[in-house]
Amino acid sequence: MANYFKTVTDVKNDGTGPLHDLLVNLLSKRLRRAKIRHMGGVGGLKKNCKGLFTEFVNQLPKLDPNNPAHAADLRYRQGIIPDLMLDATSIDLPENVAKMLGDRTLADMKTLAPGTVH
Repeated sequence: MANYFKTVTDVKNDGTGPLHDLLVNLLSKRLRRAKIRHMGGVGGLKKNCKGLFTEFVNQLPKLDPNNPAHAADLRYRQGIIPDLMLDATSIDLPENVAKMLGDRTLADMKTLAPGTVH
């Protein structure tokens, strides 16, 4: 079965951004209501997770932004931004579940909707 992505002509980012943001914000509101600390979305401590990996990315070899050979690597590095980071320490969990989750869990929302084959 083929996967279909929602596409709209003449709209920046083919129209999937608003649907994605709506779902991230809905999840963020529910996390806030459940008193689960998190970053990202309208209910998060910060509205996004930009800069979460900056310390680690800055330790990688420097790439010249003017060198076309580095363009793909630079885009890849800039794209490492999760949608949400949940602080599992704010949840009262059984010990075996807490060990599985760790202290913090990253989440990245992916959206599929009926539409033109992408």
